[in-house]
Amino acid sequence: MRVKVCGIKNETELQCAVECGADAVGFQVGQLFPGKNFILPSTARRLAEALPVYITPVLVTNLNSAEAIYEVMANTEIYSVQINNCTFDELIKLKDKLPRTGKIIYTEYVHHLMDDLEMANLIPLIDAVNLDCYNLANDIVGVESQNKCYAWEAGGNYVQHSPLPVILSGRLSAENVIQAVKTVKPFGVDACTLLKDSNGELDKTETGKFIWQAQRCDFENIITGE
Repeated sequence: MRVKVCGIKNETELQCAVECGADAVGFQVGQLFPGKNFILPSTARRLAEALPVYITPVLVTNLNSAEAIYEVMANTEIYSVQINNCTFDELIKLKDKLPRTGKIIYTEYVHHLMDDLEMANLIPLIDAVNLDCYNLANDIVGVESQNKCYAWEAGGNYVQHSPLPVILSGRLSAENVIQAVKTVKPFGVDACTLLKDSNGELDKTETGKFIWQAQRCDFENIITGE
């Protein structure tokens, strides 16, 4: 079970994620609307350079043009990027610009999934899917979606039919990640908001509990043979 901790802003949060055992960390760079976890490309580059080699840095951006996204990647020297607002044409341009080691993670929302044809066109352009199961309209996690089934159950169906690795996100925490993983069976999980304290800083206790609970699912699967 791969675990990504997102919204890293400074050295203290970076050290917290590393010490708690994160496999990847997300730096939010390139914003189209306000966000308290966004940082400058220069900050992201400095933090990424301080990472151990076994932890993957990932850019998380709201930018929607290939040129703008690639500029941020080049400035940070981080060539794994998570995007959520990009047309097919721009994705094609971005894919052409990336080095062979570059990776694109595309965010899908379980309440507004692409149809089969759209997804078939998308698959050759991306390397993984970030599946967000949070219903922003109702402030509900993993619960009722538009087709009247549970979002995590819909996520599980999505994973079963996806040819790409699926990373589950959407208000995950130590309290709900085991249920989410058992239901969805994703390749990895990604959390940010519920790992922060009241000051908006990464909480080491919550982060450690979250990563332990997520990784515990792997141990249980080995024991049960699932």
